[in-house]
Amino acid sequence: MRKMVELGLFDTLVPTASILTIFSLVSYILPKREVFGLYLLIWWAASVFLSLTNPFFEFEGQWGEKDGLGIGALVGFPAMNLLILLGWFRVDPSLRVFVFQKIKIWCLFAFNIYRLDGLSIVLPFWFGRVPAYLGIQMIVLDVVIGATAIGWTWITFFRGADALSDEWHRDVLWFWNSLGLYDLVSAYVALVMNYLGWGGPLVTQPAFSSVGFHPVPLIVLFQAPIAIAIHLLMLTSMDQIVQKQSVGLP
Repeated sequence: MRKMVELGLFDTLVPTASILTIFSLVSYILPKREVFGLYLLIWWAASVFLSLTNPFFEFEGQWGEKDGLGIGALVGFPAMNLLILLGWFRVDPSLRVFVFQKIKIWCLFAFNIYRLDGLSIVLPFWFGRVPAYLGIQMIVLDVVIGATAIGWTWITFFRGADALSDEWHRDVLWFWNSLGLYDLVSAYVALVMNYLGWGGPLVTQPAFSSVGFHPVPLIVLFQAPIAIAIHLLMLTSMDQIVQKQSVGLP
């Protein structure tokens, strides 16, 4: 069994952010959409269980057969839940109405503030405990997305969806969502490429032996896929959201 690398403040911030995330989601959604709220709660609970018990990884400096299950879980479990969300959203008109009208647009931005936890990687990155690709990506892209999410949240909280009605804001928002989506999806792609030996930036080298250990999977299994879903929602449905939430509509 490999020894987990301690990442300092990151090890505290990630579980805290995860608890705050699920509390905010469930406390708002569960009273209005019981089944959807329970689904999110079960998804989070399963992610916590997988993160804490670490049933898959045995990495000891080179990939073993058991580690393939770990990679499959870290990539397959989020992918499965994203497909469930996509299918549910497409076949259930009432869910689309709920998302477009009842989940305020500022909440979609506020969710991404958790990505400021990338700041907690600075010291582990400096001392070589995090691969260069992940360190730079988390410190730069995650922090940029998290910091600008504060601005988007502020604007849409006080001005509502009308703040995004002009073309300039829409163009900037399209770039912001595209950058945020790349930031998250590229990490999953690099993880799979590393395991399959297809090259790509190193994210699973022995120096970063926390990839399958708590609390890293909390981000990979729950928070990151939820953020991916939010980015995809805003990229594909921003017109409908702005229209439904504009001033004057119930």
